[in-house]
Amino acid sequence: MAVECIGSPVGKRKVPTTEEERADAFSQLQRALQVGQQLGAPFLRVFAFHRDPTNPSNYEQAVALVQEFGRMAEKAGIDLALENEGGYWGELPAEMDQLLRDVDSPRVWNLLDPGNHLQQKKHVLTEEDVALLAPRTKYLHVKDVNQRSRKYVVVGTGDVHYSQIFQQLYDAGVEPVICLETHMGGLFRGRTSAKCMSNLVQLVKNAGYECQ
Repeated sequence: MAVECIGSPVGKRKVPTTEEERADAFSQLQRALQVGQQLGAPFLRVFAFHRDPTNPSNYEQAVALVQEFGRMAEKAGIDLALENEGGYWGELPAEMDQLLRDVDSPRVWNLLDPGNHLQQKKHVLTEEDVALLAPRTKYLHVKDVNQRSRKYVVVGTGDVHYSQIFQQLYDAGVEPVICLETHMGGLFRGRTSAKCMSNLVQLVKNAGYECQ
């Protein structure tokens, strides 16, 4: 068994405004990196801080912090997978692309979560979105959503265009780590998760990827 990613909440907070808050943010990252090193995990999931529309310099402050995160990750030999999350910087494809360009770190990559795009931002990923993000994508969260109800459904039965997404990533030579994140509970969640997994494997194979 191997651990591919530490699913930390690092960066899922407001931009620090005091030295104490900054120290806490960096301490949290350092601890997560240490756990990643101990478990041999190549990735650490992070976020790019909560938006603050009342602060004109909020974006620049977030970029500077993620740049520092990248420097710490480089020393630790771990890649940071930056997740798109509603209410945080990088929540939509064009913004994530710009954010990663501004951060400009060899250790900070896109964690593509199409389900977040649809469920949180009512945005269905287009071919143009995937083409934009593919060169910076190393990690993928998979969950499916019904666009009308915005509820999670079995992977492959919702409105996220996974066939298109996997095919584009494959054609672009991207071999991401894929994490099934169903967000589905209920009495039969075990059977539901198994169906999500079998559908996911088939989608990945259909795109040309090899699965064992």
